[in-house]
Amino acid sequence: MSLFGKVKIGLVKHLISKIKVDSEREFYNMNAVKSIHLLYYINEPDNMMARNLYKQLYSILDGLRKRGIRANLTYFASDDTITEAQKMNVTPLEASDFSKWTLKPTTDTYNSFMYGDTDVLLNLSTDICWQLEYLAQYSTSKFKIGIKREEQGAKYDFLFKPSEDTSFPLGVFEQIIKYLEVINK
Repeated sequence: MSLFGKVKIGLVKHLISKIKVDSEREFYNMNAVKSIHLLYYINEPDNMMARNLYKQLYSILDGLRKRGIRANLTYFASDDTITEAQKMNVTPLEASDFSKWTLKPTTDTYNSFMYGDTDVLLNLSTDICWQLEYLAQYSTSKFKIGIKREEQGAKYDFLFKPSEDTSFPLGVFEQIIKYLEVINK
């Protein structure tokens, strides 16, 4: 990474760390969850692997809805060629939805993301996506769950480290749900 890139990421980390959100923190068992907002980073949105990711993400949404849980998905694609059609409760984001220099969400992106109250925010991204880390930090969700990575941006209430043979995102999601079902029973 270039010196400019390192300075930029350092600035982004600093800005994210300064975001203060006044929301009540609460631990959730799966039986108490009424709403979940999923975040996911798709590095290569126009290949066959991405098509499989979309199917898994939509499968997760459908499974949550069948359980009576209101579910939303926000995903960030690494280029400006999002080909997947916007579906109900799915918000695709791209670089133009964020500041070029600080990676902060634009006012419209922020307002759209913050609409509605969510019990649980679940960031299933395996790679760091600073744009999604901003959204996670801004979120007023009462319980925030993230995947443990080398670099973390947002402050999560629960960091999950999946086993190496776990499939993403569906396998990880299923493991997290199992934990939430047995904890605090």
